[in-house]
Amino acid sequence: MITVPSGVRVLVWSTPVDFRAGMDRLAALVQVTLRLDPFAGDVFVFCTDGIYETFNAADDEFGADRVAEIVQTRRAEPAAAIVQAIVDAVEGFRAEAPQTDDMTVVVVKIGG
Repeated sequence: MITVPSGVRVLVWSTPVDFRAGMDRLAALVQVTLRLDPFAGDVFVFCTDGIYETFNAADDEFGADRVAEIVQTRRAEPAAAIVQAIVDAVEGFRAEAPQTDDMTVVVVKIGG
């Protein structure tokens, strides 16, 4: 279970996003779809399904909860460190199981 401090929300985007659109498009997506200010200092994390749907040898799925927990515990770190923590956690979870999909993680931290 993820424990989130009072006043903190963790939102996990679970529909396809075209990463080729760039940061301006991702910021607009946050602003229009979530009705949030992308420049308020929040942490926005976009992952492909290859992150969430990574399986280990026991056929357990990595899932969005693990991603949210990593983001929550590392939200004060630079975006690159959060990306690396997510990738490291996925690879550690997968261990010797084969990688079956591409893995892309984009972390956006603007202002705040």
